[in-house]
Amino acid sequence: NARVRYRLSEGRVRGAPLSSYVSVQAETGALYALRSFDYEEVREVGLWVRAEDGGAPALSSNVSVRLVIVDENDNAPQVLYPPAAAAAPGAGWSGVELAPRSAEPGALVAKVVA
Repeated sequence: NARVRYRLSEGRVRGAPLSSYVSVQAETGALYALRSFDYEEVREVGLWVRAEDGGAPALSSNVSVRLVIVDENDNAPQVLYPPAAAAAPGAGWSGVELAPRSAEPGALVAKVVA
């Protein structure tokens, strides 16, 4: 009876059912994320996966799984000035901005938010 079935033990993540975050493929035991994880909201998810064979009586076992979420820069820097239209046509902003020789100290050369 080597046919093994896998399933998640129910739990909660930030008040929502665990099954709304991850699923397990019943035949292979592969885990899948059902949504993107935001590091600022959830840094770690703990869950249990149960494996059970088709024997009579059925044999089963549980394994604990810990998903560790890593941070990713999801707020890429944006150039506010100079506007893209001021750059060479089709080139976009090159990351290099030269100030005119006549510019006074404190003159705005580029403005970036990150």
